[in-house]
Amino acid sequence: MIIRAAPLLKLRHSTQSGSKTLTGAYATVFEDDANLPWMFAGAWIDLTNMAAGDTVYIRVSAKGKSGGAYVVEDENSYTGAQPADAKAIRISAIPNVYGVKIEAYQSAGAPPYLSLDMEFFTAKR
Repeated sequence: MIIRAAPLLKLRHSTQSGSKTLTGAYATVFEDDANLPWMFAGAWIDLTNMAAGDTVYIRVSAKGKSGGAYVVEDENSYTGAQPADAKAIRISAIPNVYGVKIEAYQSAGAPPYLSLDMEFFTAKR
């Protein structure tokens, strides 16, 4: 009897990572729809550039079926200069098949709009 190991997911740094300049409306900062079982392995967003009067919204959405619409899973706002012990946020892993999208916008303190550093990771076969 031969036992074959299941293919392992390989963690990858997304090419969508980098500095993102926000706008006054939601804009996609990460999106992937692999159409096979995969994992959005997480994200890191640096809020160090925020100052008094700035408000930033981060929204995480996922699709639950082929051809389906994105459904918001989480949305948070961040206002003003962030405390020294919380200048970055993390978005946790999301197993998915049909699509994960992260959007961001700046509703106050602009223009000029903030540029935030963001890192995204995926795990696929």
